[in-house]
Amino acid sequence: MPMTPMQANRGFQELSPRGRLAALLDSACLTELAGPFDRIASPWLLQQGLVPQSDDGVVVARGAVGGHEVVGIALEGAFEGGSIGEVGGAKIAAALELAAESCRGGHPIAALLLLETGGVRLQEATLGLAAIAAIQSAIVELRELAAVVAVVAGPVGCFGGMSLAAELCTWIVGTPHGRLGMNGPEVIEQEAGADEIDAGDRELIWQLVGCEARHRDGWIDAFVVDDLAMLQAAVSAGIAKGPLAPARTTGAAERLQRLRNDLEPAQGSDEGRAIGNARIWLERLAGGKVEQAFATASVLTANIVLPGSPQSAFAIAIVPDAMSRLPRAAGGEFGLEQAWALAACIDRFLAEEGRAGTKRPVVAIVDTPGQAFGRIEEQRCISAAAAAAVDAYARARRAGHFILTLVVGRAVSGSFLAHGLQSDCIFALSGADVSMYAMSAQSIARVTRRTLAAVQASAAATLPMSFAIADAHRLGVIDTLIDGVNVEDPSPDDLHTVRSCFSEALAAHGRGEPTRVSIANNSYRQATRQIRHAIREQWQAIAEDGAVEGAGQAMEV
Repeated sequence: MPMTPMQANRGFQELSPRGRLAALLDSACLTELAGPFDRIASPWLLQQGLVPQSDDGVVVARGAVGGHEVVGIALEGAFEGGSIGEVGGAKIAAALELAAESCRGGHPIAALLLLETGGVRLQEATLGLAAIAAIQSAIVELRELAAVVAVVAGPVGCFGGMSLAAELCTWIVGTPHGRLGMNGPEVIEQEAGADEIDAGDRELIWQLVGCEARHRDGWIDAFVVDDLAMLQAAVSAGIAKGPLAPARTTGAAERLQRLRNDLEPAQGSDEGRAIGNARIWLERLAGGKVEQAFATASVLTANIVLPGSPQSAFAIAIVPDAMSRLPRAAGGEFGLEQAWALAACIDRFLAEEGRAGTKRPVVAIVDTPGQAFGRIEEQRCISAAAAAAVDAYARARRAGHFILTLVVGRAVSGSFLAHGLQSDCIFALSGADVSMYAMSAQSIARVTRRTLAAVQASAAATLPMSFAIADAHRLGVIDTLIDGVNVEDPSPDDLHTVRSCFSEALAAHGRGEPTRVSIANNSYRQATRQIRHAIREQWQAIAEDGAVEGAGQAMEV
């Protein structure tokens, strides 16, 4: 639908999500898919006294840019901070997957993502994390077939797990109003204190995460003023590049070495250091034979022999390192060094496997309290480093290596997105100390300005907010719970149980059977099924009509 003169004279960031898509897509008539009249909204917000939105804050439309057919996706930053929940996340992932499916069928469709988001919706935390993992996987898949362009232009910025999604895209366009970072300044201040980052220091914040600074440092590809013609040109240039992997997530080993060259040696002691469940399980599954990945004490690897399998599995764990050069990542957190070392480790593994002609499975062993909150981490773009780890796991899976995850402790937020959620099968030990969540209850209380008791009550009443791993399993995010093992001190029988679970999953994969749990009959995931069905049905109607017009809903700007 063409823009009115009033819209054309306004800045891009002032437009609604539909107005932004109309400004950048050159089709005379845009078709919105699974729009507000489909009325598929979040089923979880009303439970918490919040008003849902009929499109869940995500607009998906088919159109074209410079003659290239495109699926455009825009987030509404004014609705729950542009956060990703079950419905909106499934809508985005489904649209990207269908674009890739169309490309494979000989009908190229690129993607345009207008990102204004704080990341995971805390009120739907577990499902938000799972949705972002699916979005990341879909970006990597589509990126091999067509361009995926992200625009970061709104006042909310692009933070949390969606900053990793942005860094995975073929091309990123930013404006002076945009910010891109894994951890928002306010969250860092709340988690690490004002000495780490003063969220009120606007000059500092823009020098750290503003799009101009990100472009200067090579983390985004184009920086333009808030001018529609310039944005259109920048987006068209990105779409025209076609299939392309971004340079910012490559060269992990070299980036790791440059990081170390710039940092002071660690000043501390490893006396009384935490061991962590991930180290315990890796060492015992491997019979004590573990190695540091690229001399990184917090990233350990090992080979695990599996019953009935002719090949060992290659296992990776993130563990505490009290001597870390970056103190915000000393307690097992996922930081810059861990991210680049993990990506470099998988890159090397893939190269060795390629030379040997083998397809050994990979096991991610998970117990981490989350990503590192720090000034250095944001200055050096931890979102790109974490995206490199996501990219490495996704490439390994797409190269034919079966990826398994074993959660033996905490599976939290961006750390789990980067290390564990890009998996063909996710196991978790059943125990009080094993959990999955987007943010701790204390942190959610600080961020949302609620009492700790109110947050805990919401978590008890709303399944996706729960911290219990059993509830993540009920939601279909964790595939299998392993009961009856000692989480902190596994016995030989416990180790055999876990190895046997891995072997059974590998055997099922070899038989061509699905290894992710189906949500087809999961009563908690009806909204996911509804939105995916609506997107596919309307997408297919467009294909049958042979044009963008005539299916879905004519988009009202």
